[in-house]
Amino acid sequence: MKHAYHRFLLPLKTGTRVLIFVLALFYLAAFIGSHSQTFDLFEWFGLRSTSVWHGEVWRIISYAFVSPNLFNFVIDIILLAMLGAFLERVWSPKEFWIFCLISAAGAGVAKVLVTPTSPALTVATIPIIFGLLVAWAKIFGNERVYFMGIWEMSVRTCALLFAAISILAMLPCAGIVNTLIMLCGGLAGWLYLFLRTRSIRLQQAQTVGSVRMGRLEL
Repeated sequence: MKHAYHRFLLPLKTGTRVLIFVLALFYLAAFIGSHSQTFDLFEWFGLRSTSVWHGEVWRIISYAFVSPNLFNFVIDIILLAMLGAFLERVWSPKEFWIFCLISAAGAGVAKVLVTPTSPALTVATIPIIFGLLVAWAKIFGNERVYFMGIWEMSVRTCALLFAAISILAMLPCAGIVNTLIMLCGGLAGWLYLFLRTRSIRLQQAQTVGSVRMGRLEL
């Protein structure tokens, strides 16, 4: 366990490590509750539209931190570790977490609005992953990486390939509507980055304008 920690988690930055720890904590709690039949974490934190309309608004975000099974949990933490290692090169832990929460909320709000009367329960980390894939492609799009350690390609192409594989895997079990809803995590992430970039450019333009005005006054 100690060797795995040093090889896998220690090189990661704080934001990614905390996210993986939270996912592991939720999965372990859900596993214990399910097998002991003492509590149901999915019922407490899963996304159900009807429950949100009755005031349980935390579900709009909390559902994204509960993995439905061991396979999804393992895939989730591998992708989060890979994407987090890239993105925390330019983001602080706070920025990383804000982006993850926005991506989760984007799909959560879409689910509640599109299926407002649905009693179906949803737990999935994939909206966060879609959001991080968008950020990875936007920020590091021209860098070269090896997909599966074999094929060299641009980050943008690799992100699109990961997204396509995830979509194809989701469609048979989730259906078209729920798959599109989960993709809203990526859309929310893209919109946030667009507005953030525009805000930074406006601030830079204002700063340059102020400097020029100051020089003219002199």
